[in-house]
Amino acid sequence: MTAFLVNKLLNWTRKNSLWYFYISGGCCGDELLQTTSCRYDLERFGCIQKTEPSQADLLIIHGVVTRKISNYVKEVYEQMSSPKYVMVLGSCVNSGGLFSGNMVVNNIQELFPVDVFVAGCPPRPEAIMSGLVKLQEKIIHE
Repeated sequence: MTAFLVNKLLNWTRKNSLWYFYISGGCCGDELLQTTSCRYDLERFGCIQKTEPSQADLLIIHGVVTRKISNYVKEVYEQMSSPKYVMVLGSCVNSGGLFSGNMVVNNIQELFPVDVFVAGCPPRPEAIMSGLVKLQEKIIHE
């Protein structure tokens, strides 16, 4: 019973303190920046941007991921602390978008597992926050 309560407490703290590192490669970056503004205030969900992947537990990827930078993206994912979560924003990173071809990673799950997909081109700040809430619900039920 005690282990169950400890796990529940740990999941609650993980849910309310998602520190994120993001990799930007397109126009979705503007929408992500809007979520940190006063109107949407991503920090009220406990999301704080970190400058080093080793301090983050949430990786947000948006924009085009080419084959050339896929090794960098993998390296960033490997440097993150455990447990680690991934949220991808927009059509480009989900399916290649307008840029699909041989030089673009068409399915980001080739590189690592993804927890939340946020659709849209570019996704609205409300959609990004909805994806964050879905990720928090996933964390609390682990």
